[in-house]
Parts: sequence; C-alpha cells; structure tokens
Amino acid sequence: MQRTNLIIYFWLALTAAIVIIPCAYLIYILWNKSSDFIERKAQVIKENKELKNIKSDLEEQKDEFIASNEYWTFIAPDDEKKEEEVEEAVEEENSADVESSILTVKENTDEKLAELIEDAEKKEQALEKERKRFDSLLLEADLFKNEWKFEQYEKKLIEAMAIDDESLKVLKPLSDLYFTLGNYKKALSLLKKVTEKDPTDHKAIWQIAEIYFVAWDTQTAELLIEKAINLKNDNPKYYLTMVEIYYNTERYDEALAFMEKIIKLRPTNPKYLLATAELYEQIWDIDNAKKYYFTVLEYEQNNEKAKSKLREFTRE
Repeated sequence: MQRTNLIIYFWLALTAAIVIIPCAYLIYILWNKSSDFIERKAQVIKENKELKNIKSDLEEQKDEFIASNEYWTFIAPDDEKKEEEVEEAVEEENSADVESSILTVKENTDEKLAELIEDAEKKEQALEKERKRFDSLLLEADLFKNEWKFEQYEKKLIEAMAIDDESLKVLKPLSDLYFTLGNYKKALSLLKKVTEKDPTDHKAIWQIAEIYFVAWDTQTAELLIEKAINLKNDNPKYYLTMVEIYYNTERYDEALAFMEKIIKLRPTNPKYLLATAELYEQIWDIDNAKKYYFTVLEYEQNNEKAKSKLREFTRE
C-alpha cells in the first residue's frame, strides 16, 4: 500500500515537472511580450497623434506666411532671373569697391614710404655735409695752431664743437688749449668730459690734477697723479707734479724718491738733474747736492747755475 502511494506521488511530481512548469513559464513569456506590444502600440498611436498636431500647426503657419508674403509667392521666372542679375551686379560692385580701396591704401602706403625714404636720404645728406664741415674745421684749426695763431685756432675749434660737442677730436685739443693758456675754469669742464669718454686719457687726468693742485686741493691732486702714473709710468711730468705736491706738503723724502725716479727716466736731462740738486740743497744734504751739480756739468758744461753753486760750496 505504501509503495503504491509512493508511485502515485512520484508520477504526479513528474507530470508537474514535465507539463505544468513549462506551460506556466510559456504563459509568463507570452504575457510579457503581449504587454510590451500593447505598450509600443500605445506609444506609436500617441506619437502619430502628436505628429498630426504638429503637421496641422505647420500648415497653419505656412498659410499665414504665404498670406503675409503674397508678392514673393508669385514671382515670375523672369523676375527671378532679374533678381539674380541684380545680386550679381551688386556683388561685382562690392568687389570693385574692395579692390579700389586696396589700391588706394597701397598707393597711400607707397607714397608715405617714398616720403620716409626721401626724408632719410635728406637727413643722411645733411649729416654727411656736417661731417665734412666738421673735418674741414679741424684741418683749418691745425693750420692756425702750426702758425701760432691761437685766437683763430680757438675759433675754429669752437665752430667744430657747435657741430659735435661730444667728439674727442675737438674736446681734447680745445681743453688742452685752455689748460695751456691758464684758463682753468673752461679747461676743467672740458677735461672732465674727456675723461668720461676716455677714462684711459692719462694726459687729461694729469691736467685735472694740476688744476686741483693750483687750487691747493693737494689730496685730490695726489690721487689723480697716481692714477695718471699707473696709466703712463714713463712721463717725467707726472712724477714732477708729484714731487711738487710732496715738497709743498713737507714730505721731502717722498719728494726726493720721485726725483730719483725722474732721473732714471731722463738721466742726461740737465733740467731734472739741476732740480734734484736744488732739492737736496734745500734739505741740507750738501753732498748729494754737489753730486748732482757736477752731473749737470757733465751734460751741460756751461751751466752757470751749477758752476755758481759749486763755487759757493767750495768757499764754504
């Protein structure tokens, strides 16, 4: 009995597994598909309705547009052709205007460029003329200098300076002229310009030092002389100015040391030998004074001052 019941239950379960479950799954799939179809159909109906409404609105707008532009609706083919011709003519006219404007601008630019070139050439010619005039004035100045005509020499230099007041070609000779003439006020301003433009001009530095020494600014003068000597260490004039500075500030040993340097530079020059002898005499170094007086006579036998001093030392 129990076995029979088990067989029945098994059969029912097998039937459910083979028939009922697949059918239920099939019914579920068909239901989902039919639901999707119904929804799509409803969406299409809705979209068609909206399209009809839009089409109706467009038809109304078209009628209104045609009514408001009735003239243009009935343009004949010939009129359309004429309109195209008018448009082409306008385009051609605009193109011609643009080309004309471009040509006008080009012509104006060419004219301005030509004017600029002409102005530049005129300026260059004027500068060249001034350069030639400047060089001519310097040549004339040199001629007057060689003839010892210093007034005309100064005048020509001033004329040249009016053309170019920054050129060392005129600054150096004019400052040197004023220094030589003792016009230190004019000389100083020009000499400073010379040293600004040429810091290695030892002569101009020495001349400035001399002017400060005359004004009794010995400290500035000494510094400038040292600078001049560093630039040019074989010019006895520079050493001699230093000797004067040391002598006037009572630094006799230093003054004598620089006199000895001068003698080494110019051992046969009676003027420097005589100055050294006199300096030794002033500090009461008679032996060295005699030595240098005798040396003077070796190179200048008729030097009366050396002879007189030696006779005076002999009597003593």
